[in-house]
Amino acid sequence: MRMVIRDPLAGSLHFPWKNAAFLIELATVIACTFTAISPLRSGVDLSLDSVNFVVAAQNLIEHGRFFVFSNWPSHSLLPVEEPFTDFPPGYALYLVPFLLIFKEPYLAATVAHAITIAALFGSLFSLFRTLHWPILLRIAGYLIVSVLTTFPIIYTHYWTEPFFIACTLATGTAMIRRTHREDRRNWYWAAGFAFMASSLKYIGVFNLIWFAIPIMHATAGRVQRTLLALTACTAPVLLWFSRNLLTHGWVSHSHLAHVHGSEYTLARPFYFLIHELLRINERLWPSFVVLLFAVVLTLFPFARMKGRWMQRLATPHGLLTLAALTHFWGLWALSLVTSFSLLDDRLLSPSISLAMVVVLNGIHVSVKERTRPIQRMAVLGPFLFLLVAHHTTRPPSPFNSRNFSPPPEAAAWERIKDAGTLDEASHFYSDKDLRHQLYARIPQRIIWDGKYLSDARSIDALLQIGSRPFFVLHHFTDEARVMEQALDGCRTPLKRTTYPEAGLVVYAIPR
Repeated sequence: MRMVIRDPLAGSLHFPWKNAAFLIELATVIACTFTAISPLRSGVDLSLDSVNFVVAAQNLIEHGRFFVFSNWPSHSLLPVEEPFTDFPPGYALYLVPFLLIFKEPYLAATVAHAITIAALFGSLFSLFRTLHWPILLRIAGYLIVSVLTTFPIIYTHYWTEPFFIACTLATGTAMIRRTHREDRRNWYWAAGFAFMASSLKYIGVFNLIWFAIPIMHATAGRVQRTLLALTACTAPVLLWFSRNLLTHGWVSHSHLAHVHGSEYTLARPFYFLIHELLRINERLWPSFVVLLFAVVLTLFPFARMKGRWMQRLATPHGLLTLAALTHFWGLWALSLVTSFSLLDDRLLSPSISLAMVVVLNGIHVSVKERTRPIQRMAVLGPFLFLLVAHHTTRPPSPFNSRNFSPPPEAAAWERIKDAGTLDEASHFYSDKDLRHQLYARIPQRIIWDGKYLSDARSIDALLQIGSRPFFVLHHFTDEARVMEQALDGCRTPLKRTTYPEAGLVVYAIPR
């Protein structure tokens, strides 16, 4: 009798399909990642927050400590360095090796940010596979974070959100894997990613929720795991607050300066949901329908589960739901008692990312035991939403020709230095372009109130502060216009020099 040894995968219809599905998913995530990164070939956008991250990293390299040159949030006109306290140091630290390699700050920030976007898609890839979603549901997830307007906004700016979302999702992935197979290494991976998230944004402390239910269900090592979770999620924030308090006397200057009125905060996230994020029609009532479907898809899986509520919350869907709710309600509560920008696409992007995963997972859990036609109809729901939603954007073509170059201000500042304008100058005044501090490397005093430039006596008073200050303004701005009108009455003569390639005009005391 002859023994025949068969390949257990031979003749299987599932094995070739699994390979094909994996390749389709891999191609999708690579295409979406490349599309999201492609605008950065023209350079990353630098907002107020962005520039301060980069300048703080520059100063850490050059001076061994964190500080910035622009007078935000102090608005001080004295030629002093400004403390860097209003953001955790993680994103500035992350930039340091890129600055050491590329030297040019704009290029370094662009490359560093592109990697964080790739990390976000990588974290989604890992999470979706951990949740065992069908291929169409995974593709829907990648498309949502590609075309929903929230995400292109955070991709084009040097902001912490893409990296923070990647770390938060990676924390959740490690803890969800623990529900499949108990492995102590998952706790350490989760703790490491949670530590990184807390070093990027203060709301990283909300990632404690990933650990809370598993700790309650732990039969051994509960104390050690509690300490691990608390340390990972809170240590970066507590250490940074302690440093700020000991060094500068406050934990965060701008976040405690003032608080928006309740008319801008109390209902703000709900207004954003109904009027922007979920908007599919000129009328508002369809937005409520979409919201209702999202709530039902979030809650229905719990109704199908057996066991006590604590057991249901310990499931992957339970952990995802708790994380999404904690990040959303926690951020909303902070907006009521501290000062930061109004809740919008940027600040709500971590909550939106988690909510997207929860709803898609709700679809998966709700219909996975249903018939194939029902499963396919349910999976088409996210695609239909993207087709009719107002809050979407056409993804940029990754094949468009783009030329990277530093902002023209970089070359202009080289010419300003060569002209000797910076010699003996303690500081300079400018309009609201914080990028100047990247290249000037001396205190930049932004004129937040245009009245200082519209009066000759005010301009003379500004010139008496410090040593040989000068003005750098953009052409054709309100600041430049009112200053031109006031110059005739100034007692101190100023030399006017233009830099057309950057659209700048410099007013300096003649040598």
